[in-house]
Amino acid sequence: MIQQVQGIDGNFTKNVEFKDADVKTDTIVQLTVHGKLPFAILIPDSLSTTDVKASFPPIAVGLKEYSAELRLIRVLNEDQKRWGISIGIEDIYGDYTYTLFQLKIYSSDPVNTPINKEVVDSEGEIQHELITNFSTKFIHKFIEAYKGVNNSDKDWIPEITPMRLSPWHTMEALNKTGEKIWAMGTADKRGTGNSLGNTLSKQQLTLLQDSLIMKEYVEDPATKYRQMANRFKINRDYNAFCVFVVVFIEHWLFREVRNKLLELGKNTEEIEQLFTYEDKRGKTKNISREDAIKLITKDKNFKNSPAYTDYIDEVVERRDSIVHGRQESLLEKDAEVITNKVNSFVEYITEEFKKLK
Repeated sequence: MIQQVQGIDGNFTKNVEFKDADVKTDTIVQLTVHGKLPFAILIPDSLSTTDVKASFPPIAVGLKEYSAELRLIRVLNEDQKRWGISIGIEDIYGDYTYTLFQLKIYSSDPVNTPINKEVVDSEGEIQHELITNFSTKFIHKFIEAYKGVNNSDKDWIPEITPMRLSPWHTMEALNKTGEKIWAMGTADKRGTGNSLGNTLSKQQLTLLQDSLIMKEYVEDPATKYRQMANRFKINRDYNAFCVFVVVFIEHWLFREVRNKLLELGKNTEEIEQLFTYEDKRGKTKNISREDAIKLITKDKNFKNSPAYTDYIDEVVERRDSIVHGRQESLLEKDAEVITNKVNSFVEYITEEFKKLK
């Protein structure tokens, strides 16, 4: 048989034939998820929230060996009633209208490339995080095409991530007999874990007030990029988190080296000279992170420490893989590994610098 998916202009198929008898009973042949786009999609509704079936067909989305039927419905935000208004227009932040979606995903060859390959972990368990990551790829492709046919007047649409599409709900995986082999009601991790009762302490409030009335306040780049990295981590964009956490470490490291050199009696001009060199073509270049550390430690023995090697192997190598375009799809567990290795490296360098007077 050949897998078909319904689209706006009819059914679409991929020229891959398979025998139904060869499909295993634990193979996912249909994966269905629901979610929310925080803005209105200007396409006729194809998803119904009542018993009356929507007349407009779904949109077909192809992604390598997989295909999906995407159904959408625009919703007027009920929160408008609080303000005594009712505005049914497209808006940037989804304050007026938003879109609910249903995504049904199929494999063109469930025998050799089943959906299981994308959503089952190394222990053989179906993971909802893998499902939302996989599903997001289809929504991302749809949004990029949607922006393209609109001649880029939708550039205000935010980056599509699993967090942006929350809450994910009514998720299920069916096998070839229609049996439900996995299901989950809701997957929503927008909460930070902090109760609204966790207000700032008196000391923190005093520090906040002092910061706000300082005549000159200079933003620390290391703090800025750490906060950006953490923001990506909170939003479950773990690839971006990895990239920015390395940027944070670069800024933090040179800041700490600069502070230590000042402590050791160097002036600002001397430090800037130590931080740069001229290459063979006479161009001024910045020294590497390793050469910067060596300014304090006087050697590069730190490169033998587990804290340094783990940081390079688990964090920098992953960052390089992402920015060089190699396939990386980091999960929450990977982000925790990155966080632990970064913290260990920071603690190690901090302790090493404290030893030197």
